[in-house]
Amino acid sequence: MRWRSLEDLAVHLEEPWRSRLLQKRIVHPHNGYPNPIATARRDASPPEGGSPGSSPSFLAEDLLNRYDMAHAILIGESSQLNISNMVNADAATALASAYNDWLVATWLSYDSRLLGSAFVATQDPIAAAREIDRIGSHPRIIQIALGSGARMPYGQRFFYPIFEAAERNDLAIAIHPFTEGSLIANPPTAAGYPSHYIEYHTCITGSIQAHLASLVFEGVFERFPQLRVVIVEAGVAWIPPFVWRMDREWKSLRIEVPWVKRRPS
Repeated sequence: MRWRSLEDLAVHLEEPWRSRLLQKRIVHPHNGYPNPIATARRDASPPEGGSPGSSPSFLAEDLLNRYDMAHAILIGESSQLNISNMVNADAATALASAYNDWLVATWLSYDSRLLGSAFVATQDPIAAAREIDRIGSHPRIIQIALGSGARMPYGQRFFYPIFEAAERNDLAIAIHPFTEGSLIANPPTAAGYPSHYIEYHTCITGSIQAHLASLVFEGVFERFPQLRVVIVEAGVAWIPPFVWRMDREWKSLRIEVPWVKRRPS
């Protein structure tokens, strides 16, 4: 699901952010790897016009009613998750809040079957935690959506305020790929910037794996035992061998050596 135009968000912004957004002085980045055959289904275009996935009424009729769906979780398109890669943390925080208000006003208020994913600006975890506390009380906001493109792995303590707020509000953390390589984010692959979309898309699970390893090995789930993390649209076939590798590394690196004093398990 997506907004039809920037004006949709502008009404939820205070000055000076409203004018800056409309004057396109706030840069909303893309990672530079557009899908050559596009990703939006043509049959998702609403009959009244607009981009695919931009009409709550058409979504309700064409998907929820047609397939008798009990609920649908809205996460927004991947480029919208790039809020966390903007260079101006204050602008990103304002835009994330406006997005969340637009989500509630435009989509969640339309149909009770729709559930929402709130956005936060991870550049400022303290402000992100405040936004989680603000929007997290809405009964149909069920998770916080983070893009996998970031400056550091999500298990690092820099992000603890976000996880603490998510746990406090009983919200899951959903990590979605396709924001790598945008503005302040790290390159899309461990080797750097590939030339073609097919290279980028083939290697997209690399950043997800790095975040997962970081969350596990840096003890996030021990520190926040009620926290739930969801990996979205990153495939599943890589998970068994990756978990096997984590187990193997953990066991091999716990071998006792005489000069290392380990704490009891």
